[in-house]
Amino acid sequence: MNSSISFLLLTALLSPMSSARAGAREAGGAIAVHCNAGTDHETYELLDLYEATAKGSRVLIEAWKGADRLDLIEWVMSPIAMFDWSRASNLQENAKSIDHDLGQSLYLAAHPSRRPVEPLRVGKVTFSDGLERIHSDFHVATPIPANCELVQLAVQKWQDRTTSSFVFNKQVWLKLDLVNQAAAILHEVIYQEDRAYNHSEYSDATRYEVGVLFTTGAQSVGEFDAIQGAKDYLREGVR
Repeated sequence: MNSSISFLLLTALLSPMSSARAGAREAGGAIAVHCNAGTDHETYELLDLYEATAKGSRVLIEAWKGADRLDLIEWVMSPIAMFDWSRASNLQENAKSIDHDLGQSLYLAAHPSRRPVEPLRVGKVTFSDGLERIHSDFHVATPIPANCELVQLAVQKWQDRTTSSFVFNKQVWLKLDLVNQAAAILHEVIYQEDRAYNHSEYSDATRYEVGVLFTTGAQSVGEFDAIQGAKDYLREGVR
């Protein structure tokens, strides 16, 4: 066979694989618990917070008057900042970036006539009208009632080991209260960190950390030690 033809055939065979490697790879993301669909008691709650409060031993924090999502994230991150200021600062900066892009996306969607002549920077966060469920991003999840379902709130798309974009389910996002929205943002940046630096395949440890941080009792040294211990335990695949 002519060498040039062989080269073209080889290129054609390998190009899909090369494109797959070069393209964005979905790597799971936040899950919400949707209950009582179509009724007056319909609710949406981040799975992290549902799991943390399911047994009744922990209570969800409340947003104070005038607080925004970043205020809540900064407050719940205070125990981590006590031990690792650099990590807390990096997580908060990433959370700030996601929060900015989410707000910008919603504003431009609501005010299309106000779009600037020059395009805004390409944010790493976008909205989707719906997301398919991804079943590979958690190892063990707390059982939910028969009148509830798990829905995909967000999906991370990885370009390389440390760079990812985020797609949020707009319908679910708008149903969440301020605390759940803040927790969802923190879930994404902690999960991004866990996958990049610890090569974690599951979100169990991330959900546990977010759940504890956003429930009462999180602002103590002992609680932070418990978070770190649980994360190490879960990463070893013992659970």
